[in-house]
Amino acid sequence: MFKINKKYEPKAIEVELWNRELRMIEIWDKKENKKEFSNLSRKCFYMLTKIPIPEEDMLKIKHILKLIAYAYLGEIKEDGKKFILKEKKVWEVYSNKQINWRERLLRDMYLAILHIVKGESYKDFLKSINLIYNLKKNQAKYEGKYLNSIPNEFKKNAALELASLYHFAKSIEILGEFMLEDETSSDRVISEIDYHLNKGIKFCDASGNFELYFIIQLVRLMFKKIILYRVNELKKKQRC
Repeated sequence: MFKINKKYEPKAIEVELWNRELRMIEIWDKKENKKEFSNLSRKCFYMLTKIPIPEEDMLKIKHILKLIAYAYLGEIKEDGKKFILKEKKVWEVYSNKQINWRERLLRDMYLAILHIVKGESYKDFLKSINLIYNLKKNQAKYEGKYLNSIPNEFKKNAALELASLYHFAKSIEILGEFMLEDETSSDRVISEIDYHLNKGIKFCDASGNFELYFIIQLVRLMFKKIILYRVNELKKKQRC
């Protein structure tokens, strides 16, 4: 396990974390750096567990999405699962608050991913899919109101960010359906998820939201891990 010097304050840990994340950006998808990327992910996971979970909802969502992505990418997915099951506040986002359409999108997408990671039964996958279905059903009702509330100079970037989030949400829906279907071939679902997340990354980059861009990149790689773990698990069951 990666150990943090006790004298380090959360801010100092965040600086170290950022340095490691910059290195990860340099070696995205490079096969020759696969082992280094995995080691960096594992270190980043343990560093994030040493930083208090943010109280502010948006910061919490970003913190936890990165944490569970690093668990998968560092080959310690069970540690990530244990963390979200143990820390009840992980699930408490935008509770009893008036929220706008963007915040609702992020909240429900975040919870949908948590249910997939939790994955204790098919009920978790159904909850994940239903969260996304409900977002799709409510898009027409809330999207226009949200965009009308944005000042004109920021409206284009807000629309681009929404486009990015819609593709992100679609990828979660595809993954949730895959987890329900007991499919043992990964090619189709990985191709579909890559299509939507690459679109999401493109729109996010155009909107100038680097934080979301980075998180979608991590989630893209995490989803591939989730799919491959699932396929291997099903094949193992079939052999028994």
